[in-house]
Amino acid sequence: RRSCRPIRSATFSKAGLSAAPNSPATPPSAAPERGVSPVSPQPVRVFLTHPPEARANYYGERALAELRAVAEVRFNPHDRLLTPSEIVAAARGCHIIVSDRQTAGVAAIFDGLPDLVAFERVAVDIRNIDVEAASRNGVL
Repeated sequence: RRSCRPIRSATFSKAGLSAAPNSPATPPSAAPERGVSPVSPQPVRVFLTHPPEARANYYGERALAELRAVAEVRFNPHDRLLTPSEIVAAARGCHIIVSDRQTAGVAAIFDGLPDLVAFERVAVDIRNIDVEAASRNGVL
């Protein structure tokens, strides 16, 4: 049986991630990126692009509950994939997008979401991610 590490809540600003009070983690010491002013930390915001049926196949209730324990989580409310402009609207203010394998990470998403720092694709490759646009916008 695998053991799980305890989950702790975190806060985030584009300048860095920090653990919640009473947590053993320490914030990174790197200087903020150019053009990013230090601000008080915000809760980590995550957007899942999966339509409800696909989300049910990928994530169990326990996994979603654990994700919600450490982040503000937003979901695709439609029974279909979202267009890039719909993703930008739904993920505004989010730091992380977890993408289903069919949703492409196109330049419009990276250009339109200044708070975005990570675009995760639930697949084994990144063939539909515009890596150049992500890099240009400081997105991992």
